[in-house]
This record gives sequence, C-alpha cells and structure tokens, in this order.
Amino acid sequence: MDEHDTKPSPENEQKLKDLRRRIDEDVSTAHSEFAQKILNNPTLVQPETLKYVIATFDIHAHYWHFVVFTDSGLANYLSYLKDLATEAEALAKKMTQSWPTIMAMEFSRTVHSWLVGRTSHWKSVAIKRVREFENAERETTSPIKQPASASAAVPPSLEKKARHFLEPNLSLLKNEEATLMRKQAAEALGVTERTLDRWVEKDKLSPVGPRKRFKTKDLLRLLNKKTRDKVDKSGQE
Repeated sequence: MDEHDTKPSPENEQKLKDLRRRIDEDVSTAHSEFAQKILNNPTLVQPETLKYVIATFDIHAHYWHFVVFTDSGLANYLSYLKDLATEAEALAKKMTQSWPTIMAMEFSRTVHSWLVGRTSHWKSVAIKRVREFENAERETTSPIKQPASASAAVPPSLEKKARHFLEPNLSLLKNEEATLMRKQAAEALGVTERTLDRWVEKDKLSPVGPRKRFKTKDLLRLLNKKTRDKVDKSGQE
C-alpha cells in the first residue's frame, strides 16, 4: 500500500517495517493452521481454502487501515483494497487449479462474493476512522470554555472518544525476550491500563516477578490471538 498518509520520519519508517513484519507473521500463522486442518481432514479443503483466502485479505486490510488518517490516505487505502481483492482472487485461482473445473468456477464465484463484502466492511471501517480523527481535531482546535468544576474537566463523550484512537505500539514488541512494565504493556497492546488489569484478572495475561512485568512474547501471543479472532468474527458478518 502507498504510505503517503504517514510522515517520512525514522519513527514512522520503523512502524511501517514492524507492521509489514506483523502481517507476514499472521499470514504465515494462518497458512500453518490451514495446512494442518487439511492434513487432519482432507474433506475440509473447500471451506478451509475459502477461510484462508479471506483471512489473508482481512489480515492485510486490518493492519494497513491503521495508517489511514486523512481523506487522501483514505483514497489510497480504497485503491489498495481493490488491488488486494484482485490478489486474493488470484490466490484462490492458484490454490484451486487442480480442482475439477466446475468446482473451481463455483469456488471462484464464492470468493468474489466474500471479497465484495469484506471490501465494503473495511471501507466502512476506514471511513469511520478518518471521520473520528477529523472530529477529534475539531474538538482540539475549537474554543473550549473552562469547566465549572474539576469533575467536569473532561466530558465523558470526549474521554470515550479518545479511547478509540489507541493502537498497538508494535515498536515496543520488537524484542521478544524483553519484559515491559504495566504502562508499556498497555501501550504495546493498544489498550488502557484498566483494560490490561481486567485481562490479568481473567487470566488472559500473567505478569512475572515481584515488579509485575509482562513478557513481550506473551503480549505478542495475545495480540496475535485478538487479531485472528477479529478476522474470524468479521468474516462471519
């Protein structure tokens, strides 16, 4: 995808590098799961092939929508989705070239229908993201009266909106042997510290040591799982 929507700084270059790495890792994981399922039960080849093709589309679309901030970036993203759908259809054709002709043609039509729906979904997600950034910018630049009391300092609506802008900080997860403090772990996952605490209470994460640090590899594992769960869930919409 064209990354003109991001500033050409070393920090952004590193983020894009991390983003591409995460995409490659998630696609590799999806392919491994696909291969294992087919090996265990060859009769699942058609539904699992469909699931894998759509997953590759969703993984790329999911990660790249995080670099969309403006209308120009949105235009780049929508063009990218069209190219991505074409690549997904080519992948489906390649994977079914040994299938019976009628079966392969029917599968191709099914993939096309799914991709139309998934493209519409990610288009909606990206548009919503751009509009939220526009609204937040207007809130920031417009004159704001001083609140009458400390309790009214941050309107609940703005506080809730701010939480939408949290994104995983992949640069904190580069060293898989490292450990992170609570605040860094929350930032790495793109969640609030309160959410992180809830996950600990639900045993989704377990801090280690007397200082309650979090292993980077555990954070990566949870982030990967949530990405795959989101892909699976969105695929059912």
